[in-house]
This record gives sequence, structure tokens and C-alpha cells, in this order.
Amino acid sequence: MPLFDDAMTQGLSAPYLFVLFFKTLGFALHLIPMGIWLVGTPCSILLWLFGGMNAKRMAQRFFQQTPILIALGINLGIVPLLFVQLAYPKLFYTSTILVAAHWLGILPVALFAYYACYLSSHFAKKEKLLYTAFFSAVATLCFCAIGLVFSSVWTLFERPYEWEELWRSSAYSFSILGHEITLGGFGSASGLGIYWREMSIFLRFGAVAGVSFLTLATWQVFDAFYLYRGPRVLTDEEELRLLEMEEQGGKKVRGPIQENPEVYPRSVTSIACAFIFLGLFIAIPTLGQYLLRTAQELSSMQGWNQVLWYALIGTMAFSVFLALLFLLLFKIKKVSGRTLAIWMTISDLLMVGAFASLRQWLQNLRLAPYYSPKALEDAAAVDWSAIFLFLGVFLVTLTLIIVFLRLMATATPKSGSAKRRRVKTKKEPKEKKSSTKKNKGEEEFTDAHLHAEQLTLGQSKRPNGGGLGSSTGGKNGIRRI
Repeated sequence: MPLFDDAMTQGLSAPYLFVLFFKTLGFALHLIPMGIWLVGTPCSILLWLFGGMNAKRMAQRFFQQTPILIALGINLGIVPLLFVQLAYPKLFYTSTILVAAHWLGILPVALFAYYACYLSSHFAKKEKLLYTAFFSAVATLCFCAIGLVFSSVWTLFERPYEWEELWRSSAYSFSILGHEITLGGFGSASGLGIYWREMSIFLRFGAVAGVSFLTLATWQVFDAFYLYRGPRVLTDEEELRLLEMEEQGGKKVRGPIQENPEVYPRSVTSIACAFIFLGLFIAIPTLGQYLLRTAQELSSMQGWNQVLWYALIGTMAFSVFLALLFLLLFKIKKVSGRTLAIWMTISDLLMVGAFASLRQWLQNLRLAPYYSPKALEDAAAVDWSAIFLFLGVFLVTLTLIIVFLRLMATATPKSGSAKRRRVKTKKEPKEKKSSTKKNKGEEEFTDAHLHAEQLTLGQSKRPNGGGLGSSTGGKNGIRRI
């Protein structure tokens, strides 16, 4: 007996290849911002709490950019979800009904995570360490919960032969006014709890997280070389170190003083390299185990399918090699920072595209014995007006992404562009415009001096703490001027 009644199935309202292409492309585009905030939020918490001066600055910038990244991720996630409902309605709706309570819980959890990210962004601007870390941790837990529910739904989606057994194992019956009512385990809630014993759910989630680290590394490098608006005025900790130097040398130093603009981007590339290796540490066991399990289950892994299998996996491995290669070339000063950002972006697009294609291809192979959307293709049922409308909206969305990227460039004010705050005092004598000579015992603090100081700055700790940034609070952060 077939699992689906073909008589109740309508033809596709769009060509099958059109649906397949935009379903895969939509998931790849969704994976980019989603991956950034999925793994970037917990990593930024750790950098904020335990990192050095530049690591804290990177975390602060990330927290202020998070709301825009989440908006991009959620909106781009609508695209693959629409095409899933178009091509696989019976699979999608049945899978989500089996885990209905958890599936419906995604909406309030996502809203909670959204507001937590806005609060963490707000407190990051005010340089409140504990509040920022707390709300970011709340958002991280919400993201992980949503990711596990999605992972379970797509695992059920590919295994229709397990639906009936799952429903029976979690169902219970009761009588109301003489009528027997059967529910799938507290409104199907326990169905997900039973199915979470399946290790594939966690392997899928781990594979996505591992791949996302390359995306996070790429984003941080792109932000450092294209969106970062340095140089900036010295932080409180740097000024303290400068005063110590002045006391030791007996010389005065003029301010405000700006940093060497190359110091922060170079520090970001080192952190990005660590992100890539951390992603490999997570992705190799999880994605590797998932692919091995899939290869054992699929008997159709022969001929061209086997060639495509190795081609996609090879593309993913090559993308990681490409990113690490250009990071090495940048470290030995063979390529510029902007060239590094471009090639890392290319490597990440290769990784995300290959991963999305591999996922879609494995899904087609798993569902082939039970359901084939291509068999539902009907030229008479195609609605071209809806297709052109979708393409128009899709182009507008891509345009808005470019606008969002420009907005991110102003997510934090340009350091050194505003005037330093001063406490109102009595009238200060104005400097004569004609005086250009330095007083005896006074010298300019150049970028070379600052660069030498930053090499030892990590060893210097400011007494009595302080906040991350301004003279009114903050620790090791950017001074608001």
C-alpha cells in the first residue's frame, strides 16, 4: 500500500527544476546569516568575557550587528520553506503535525531570542558586560532549541516510513462523553521526545554548526577590512599605559592619539583562523558520521550519484583549504586584507553552495522510493504570474541585503570622528595658531609608538576594573568620544 494517495495530489504550480533550484539557493542564502549568529553569539560571549582588547572590540561589533543578521536570516529562511510547502506538502505537514507542540513553539522562542539579541545589542553599546553576556546566552539557548526542532523535522521529513510507528509509540487515548479520542502523545509533544533518541538529529545539527564556523570567520574578516571604521582614539587602558610610559620617560605626550589601523584587522584574522579550526573539529566527526550513515542506508549510491557524492564533498574540503591558504598568504604579507576578504567570501560561498546541494541531493535520494515531486510536474498547472511576482520580490530582497550591509558599516560610530568629551571648567587658554614647535620634553606619539605599546598592552591590567569603553565604565573597550 502506498504511503500517499496520488489521487489527492495536485500538480506543481511551477516547473520542477525551478522549484529545486530556488529551494536549494534559498537554503544556502538562509544558511549564511543563520550560521553567523548561531555560532557567532556564543563565541562572542567568550571573547567578550575572556578575550584581549581587540577580541572584545570584535565581540562588541558583533553584538551590535546581530539584529540585522537575524532579520536577514529569518527573511531568507522563508524562501526554502515556501518551496518545501509547494513541492512536498504531504511530507512537510505530516512531519510538523507529528511534532506539533514543539513546531508551534518555535514562534514564541524565536521572538524571545530576537528580543534577547536586541537587548544584548543595546547593552553592548552601553558597554554593560554582564547584561550583554546574559541576554546573549539566552539568545544562544533559544537558537539551539530552534535548530534541534528543525533538525528533527527534516529528519522525519526524509523518513515517512517511520511516521506510523512514531505516532503509535507516543499516542494515548481517553474518553469524553462516550467518545474515544486518540492523541499523539500530549498533542504530539512526546513524539519529538521519543524521536530525539535518533542520533541523526544531533549529527545534522552539528554538521550545520561546523560549517557555520567558516561563515563566521569569513564575516569577521569581511567586517574588519570592509566595514570597520578605524582608526580610533585610545582606550582607557591604553591611556593608563601611556601615562606610565610618560612617568618613566619624563616626557609629555599629546592627545588624542589614534591607533595603527592595521592592528585590529590582523588580530581578527588570527581569531578567524581559530574559528575555522574549531569548525573542522566539530564538522569532521558530525558531518562525517552523518554521511557514512547515509551512504550505508542508500543503495542507489552508484554511477553518477557516486561521482556527485565525491565532487560535493571534495568542493567542501577545497573551500576550507582555500580559506586557510589565503589566511597564510596574508600572514606572510603576500596578499592584502581586502584580497583576503574577497577570497574567503568565495571559499565560503563554495562551502555553503556545496553543503546545500549535498543536502538537497541526499534528500531526493532518500525520498525517491516514496515521493517524487517531478512526477507531479504539469505544464497546464504552472502559474507564471506567481513566478514573475516571486522573482521580482526576490530581486528586491537581494537589493535590501546590500542596503543592510551598508547599514552595518555604521553599526558602531566611527571612532575618532567625534569630539572627546570634556568636563566643563574655567576658561582654558587658547593655543596660538602660529605655534607649531614642540615644547621641550614633549613628543608626538606616532603609530609606530602605539604599535609597540599594543604588543605589551595585553600584559597590562587596569587597576580597579572599569567598564568596557568610556571613562564612566567598561573594560578594555572602545572609548566613546
